[in-house]
Amino acid sequence: MSTDGRREKKGAFKLDDAIGHLLRRASQRSSAVLFSQLSEHDITPVQFATLARLLEYGSVSQNQLGRLVDIEPGNFHGVINRLAKRKLLVKQQDVNDRRKIRLRLSHTGLELVERLIPMSEYATQTTLKSFSRHQRIQLYKLLRQILEDSK
Repeated sequence: MSTDGRREKKGAFKLDDAIGHLLRRASQRSSAVLFSQLSEHDITPVQFATLARLLEYGSVSQNQLGRLVDIEPGNFHGVINRLAKRKLLVKQQDVNDRRKIRLRLSHTGLELVERLIPMSEYATQTTLKSFSRHQRIQLYKLLRQILEDSK
């Protein structure tokens, strides 16, 4: 037995060495900081990401927005409906393809996302507070590489 109570076995699997486990835990910590900032506005991190993408891209199809936020279509439909019910986004039929729904921020949604962006920036700074500038750049580069390699 090790000093922390774990069984020691040569070549044994250690969960703390599994990249998925470490990424999930890091994501949970970062999301917790962001969620604590957003909760007073009754917005989840996924809803914030949706509003932020609309701010970034303007009017986009619901399908495209789901891909930009990287959410499964079945789950994303509920996110969109909750934001629309709160009048944070506007649904419009696409003028070129009546089968498509286009989404854009409402005036209320624009005002809200602009107030939330500093909270997201604070969550990022809090999460990365012990990293040097070089380490932050390297971390972003490596995370983006993981995402590109998984396409």
